[in-house]
Amino acid sequence: ITAGVGGFEAKMFSKELFHMYENFCRVRNYDYEMKEVINDEAKENKNIVLYIRGNNIYEDFYQENGIHRVQRVPINSNKVQTSTSIVFICDEKKQKDNIMKKINFSKQDLLIQTKRSGGAGGQSVNKNETCVKILHKPTNIFVEVQKTSSQIHNKNLAMQLLKDKLYNFYYELEKNNFLKEKKNQKQSADRSHKIRTYNFLHDVIIDHITNTQYSGIQNFFKGHMLIQLINKKKQVFYQNIIDQTLQYIFSLMDSQKGPLDTLSQKNNKIYKYIYIFFLCR
Repeated sequence: ITAGVGGFEAKMFSKELFHMYENFCRVRNYDYEMKEVINDEAKENKNIVLYIRGNNIYEDFYQENGIHRVQRVPINSNKVQTSTSIVFICDEKKQKDNIMKKINFSKQDLLIQTKRSGGAGGQSVNKNETCVKILHKPTNIFVEVQKTSSQIHNKNLAMQLLKDKLYNFYYELEKNNFLKEKKNQKQSADRSHKIRTYNFLHDVIIDHITNTQYSGIQNFFKGHMLIQLINKKKQVFYQNIIDQTLQYIFSLMDSQKGPLDTLSQKNNKIYKYIYIFFLCR
């Protein structure tokens, strides 16, 4: 959760959003942990990183991703101010799966070398090539292991060490790319591209995705009403999938003119999307 437009007021609103999600997690029995807080000079929260764990957690939070707008009169002013906070959602499991795919390298990606181990250790220490060095060509990351007198054992240790190094490398790469992307989104964020408005003057919350309105902002912050909204968002999301699927099915049916082999391929597509349609239903 990061402050957008609005200075100090936006930072305060980010903190309120954090407490809203904290209450939501308690209601849903999700495990959560505040992993990182970055404060500015005024000691107000500028960025809040929250780790949440639970079944279907990403499905619940995905559509919270976006710009949240608040309209109210600040304490030190008598005019209505519009501020924003941006919520970024990252699926850590998906991120880890992407990293694991990259770590599953082929033999062609590796350069394995052996040499004699150095140091004291008896007559055989410099006779057998037990030291193993493995280079990962795409990243130029390498490891070298000579812990035991067995080349096979050292090779296994080196492979595991290389995987650990590559995981850390790709994790930092994914993390930096994610933060860079979100930073660009934040810089381009303005008050017109919002998913929800919290209007304190009229004590209402307007969700722009579902086009619904809720009364009582403080009650909404307690988490129960957010569950209702998220469930409604899921219905809208799946309804859009159904509508798009039906539209595609009808477009295929309208274009059923041509050679028999083409018709057969189109029929297969139609049956496939009809199957998806009933799954969604």
